[in-house]
Amino acid sequence: MDRALAFIGDREDKIRARLEFRNMVGEDLPIKELTAVAEREGAGIEIIEIKGYEAWIEAKGGDLTKVLPRLILTRRAFDEKGREIYKRRRFLFNDPKAPHLDVEIAMLMVNLAGLGRGDRALDPFSGFNTIGTVGKVLGIDVIPMDISSEAQAEVRGDATIMPFRGEAFDAVVTDPPFNRIHTVNSRLDSVYYLLIREAGEAIKPGGRIVLIYPSYLSEFMEDAIMESDMDIHAFGVQYMNDAFSRFIVTLVPP
Repeated sequence: MDRALAFIGDREDKIRARLEFRNMVGEDLPIKELTAVAEREGAGIEIIEIKGYEAWIEAKGGDLTKVLPRLILTRRAFDEKGREIYKRRRFLFNDPKAPHLDVEIAMLMVNLAGLGRGDRALDPFSGFNTIGTVGKVLGIDVIPMDISSEAQAEVRGDATIMPFRGEAFDAVVTDPPFNRIHTVNSRLDSVYYLLIREAGEAIKPGGRIVLIYPSYLSEFMEDAIMESDMDIHAFGVQYMNDAFSRFIVTLVPP
């Protein structure tokens, strides 16, 4: 833990702090991440003011020490006198030889899902099981599923016809394929449409679905989400390169 953050951890009085956020499209995304983690950890954090990519909050020191180290989009925190009390450092790293999901994006997705220790989640496109690795660090039971025999999965299954029903999971968190033609020769628009439908059948009441989709499917995804009657709880972007980006969306069933 950051030394300054550890110092304030024993304080029972409330502390006002200024948070600096990472600049991602969707100014509310850092706040959505903050509130999701705070709610799951039972931390009483009051948001005083939001201005661009900064926010003033008020919380007990112990609550700050529980929440801040989990946040991906909060870069630094300062007390009222301008002293730095927290600076984000990576605690999980990618294998540069493996073409899997970036661990910080995986952590962000888990946070947006509002998951915590003891919760159960499904990743139906597990691939190299990055989301499962993040879940293990946080004490979350992530079931990795994939249709590919090359994937690191406990369950071989098709995300468009899931073998799970009956509110089995607290959340579905996944990084679906984003090449224009999936390896099983299915159109991606059909894969994403059916994924949203099937994921909605697999989560408990109050559960969330967090996924990423390519920018070139934006119009289709808007239609698919509207047809599902789900609400968009949070929305942001991951820039892949100058010509391509993917959108991170958190859905909440009605």
